[in-house]
Amino acid sequence: MKIILVLTCFIAVSKGYLGAFTDRILLNHKFARMIHQAKNLEYNDTLADIAQICADRNAAENVNYNNCPGPQVYGINSCVCNRNEVCRAFAVAVDFCYDSWYNEMLDYNFDIEQNDLERTRHFTQLVWKSSQQ
Repeated sequence: MKIILVLTCFIAVSKGYLGAFTDRILLNHKFARMIHQAKNLEYNDTLADIAQICADRNAAENVNYNNCPGPQVYGINSCVCNRNEVCRAFAVAVDFCYDSWYNEMLDYNFDIEQNDLERTRHFTQLVWKSSQQ
């Protein structure tokens, strides 16, 4: 499975910070996947482009969709960080969104096969072992 991460902040992230923004997201993923014994994800430019289209649409429409236009063949984690005091710094905004996804682990029951994906879908996508990109 491929994962698209969409972080929509209603503040501008200039292109100069985009590399640092991406690095922060990948660092958070690496940490969580290490804890859950899943391999690191590889960065994929095509997935990043799709995620940007989704984030732009979400920001323009002031919404937080967990889907993107086109075929639904990717897992998508989206988050809107619209708390000004939190979202001013992009690294804090990334951590805010990432933590909200990862904290769904508290609702995940590791002792059963079926879990309530409405409450844990973002967490499971972060650490899904077969995800590669």
